[in-house]
Amino acid sequence: MDQLANGNGNNPLKFLIYGRTGWIGSLLGKICESHGIDYTYASGKLENCTSLENDIATIKPTHIFNAAGITTAPTSTGENPTRSRPSGPMWSPWHSDPCRCLPGQGPCYN
Repeated sequence: MDQLANGNGNNPLKFLIYGRTGWIGSLLGKICESHGIDYTYASGKLENCTSLENDIATIKPTHIFNAAGITTAPTSTGENPTRSRPSGPMWSPWHSDPCRCLPGQGPCYN
Protein backbone atom coordinates (compact mmCIF):
# COMPACT_ATOMS: atom_id res chain seq x y z
CA MET A 1 0.00 0.00 0.00
CA ASP A 2 1.32 3.45 -0.87
CA GLN A 3 1.58 6.08 1.78
CA LEU A 4 -1.08 8.75 1.52
CA ALA A 5 -0.33 12.20 2.87
CA ASN A 6 -2.14 15.48 3.10
CA GLY A 7 -2.26 18.68 5.13
CA ASN A 8 -0.81 22.08 4.44
CA GLY A 9 2.73 21.72 5.78
CA ASN A 10 2.46 24.81 7.99
CA ASN A 11 1.48 22.97 11.16
CA PRO A 12 4.21 21.61 13.48
CA LEU A 13 2.17 18.43 13.99
CA LYS A 14 2.68 15.41 11.78
CA PHE A 15 0.48 12.38 12.35
CA LEU A 16 1.11 8.80 11.28
CA ILE A 17 -2.20 6.94 11.10
CA TYR A 18 -2.70 3.17 11.03
CA GLY A 19 -6.12 2.01 9.88
CA ARG A 20 -6.69 3.95 6.65
CA THR A 21 -9.57 1.83 5.37
CA GLY A 22 -11.52 1.76 8.60
CA TRP A 23 -14.18 4.18 9.75
CA ILE A 24 -12.11 5.79 12.52
CA GLY A 25 -8.88 5.93 10.51
CA SER A 26 -10.59 7.58 7.55
CA LEU A 27 -12.25 10.10 9.90
CA LEU A 28 -8.88 10.93 11.49
CA GLY A 29 -7.58 11.86 8.05
CA LYS A 30 -10.60 14.09 7.40
CA ILE A 31 -10.16 15.78 10.79
CA CYS A 32 -6.48 16.40 10.02
CA GLU A 33 -7.37 17.90 6.65
CA SER A 34 -9.98 20.20 8.17
CA HIS A 35 -7.44 21.47 10.72
CA GLY A 36 -4.49 21.73 8.31
CA ILE A 37 -2.52 19.02 10.12
CA ASP A 38 0.02 17.05 8.11
CA TYR A 39 -0.73 13.34 8.20
CA THR A 40 0.27 10.16 6.47
CA TYR A 41 -1.47 6.83 6.41
CA ALA A 42 1.01 4.09 7.24
CA SER A 43 2.21 1.86 4.46
CA GLY A 44 3.36 -0.98 6.69
CA LYS A 45 1.67 -3.63 8.75
CA LEU A 46 1.34 -3.32 12.52
CA GLU A 47 2.61 -6.83 13.11
CA ASN A 48 5.92 -6.18 11.31
CA CYS A 49 8.41 -4.28 13.47
CA THR A 50 10.72 -3.49 10.54
CA SER A 51 7.77 -2.02 8.68
CA LEU A 52 6.90 0.14 11.72
CA GLU A 53 10.49 1.32 12.00
CA ASN A 54 10.55 2.23 8.30
CA ASP A 55 7.29 4.18 8.55
CA ILE A 56 8.55 6.08 11.59
CA ALA A 57 11.99 6.78 10.09
CA THR A 58 10.55 7.92 6.76
CA ILE A 59 7.63 9.98 8.02
CA LYS A 60 9.14 11.30 11.28
CA PRO A 61 5.74 11.78 12.93
CA THR A 62 5.09 13.81 16.05
CA HIS A 63 2.18 11.48 16.89
CA ILE A 64 1.12 7.95 15.95
CA PHE A 65 -2.53 6.93 15.89
CA ASN A 66 -3.51 3.29 15.84
CA ALA A 67 -7.03 3.14 14.43
CA ALA A 68 -6.59 -0.39 13.11
CA GLY A 69 -8.83 -2.90 14.76
CA ILE A 70 -11.24 -5.77 14.51
CA THR A 71 -14.19 -5.22 12.26
CA THR A 72 -16.90 -7.19 10.57
CA ALA A 73 -18.62 -4.15 9.09
CA PRO A 74 -17.85 -2.85 5.60
CA THR A 75 -14.79 -0.62 5.51
CA SER A 76 -14.64 2.84 3.95
CA THR A 77 -13.46 1.16 0.73
CA GLY A 78 -16.61 -0.96 0.65
CA GLU A 79 -14.85 -4.18 1.58
CA ASN A 80 -16.61 -6.59 3.90
CA PRO A 81 -13.97 -8.81 5.48
CA THR A 82 -14.82 -12.48 5.84
CA ARG A 83 -12.42 -12.92 8.73
CA SER A 84 -11.19 -10.50 11.31
CA ARG A 85 -7.83 -10.23 12.95
CA PRO A 86 -7.07 -8.42 16.17
CA SER A 87 -4.68 -5.60 15.43
CA GLY A 88 -5.70 -2.62 17.55
CA PRO A 89 -5.10 -3.42 21.21
CA MET A 90 -2.84 -6.35 20.45
CA TRP A 91 -0.28 -4.39 18.43
CA SER A 92 -0.38 -1.04 20.23
CA PRO A 93 2.49 -1.95 22.59
CA TRP A 94 4.49 -2.92 19.50
CA HIS A 95 4.57 0.77 18.55
CA SER A 96 6.37 1.76 21.73
CA ASP A 97 9.73 0.15 20.93
CA PRO A 98 10.31 1.90 17.59
CA CYS A 99 9.03 5.16 19.11
CA ARG A 100 11.62 4.98 21.87
CA CYS A 101 14.30 5.13 19.17
CA LEU A 102 13.27 8.58 18.02
CA PRO A 103 15.64 11.41 18.96
CA GLY A 104 15.02 12.58 22.50
CA GLN A 105 12.87 9.57 23.38
CA GLY A 106 15.36 7.46 25.31
CA PRO A 107 17.44 4.39 24.50
CA CYS A 108 16.60 2.03 21.66
CA TYR A 109 15.63 -1.55 22.31
CA ASN A 110 17.87 -4.38 21.18
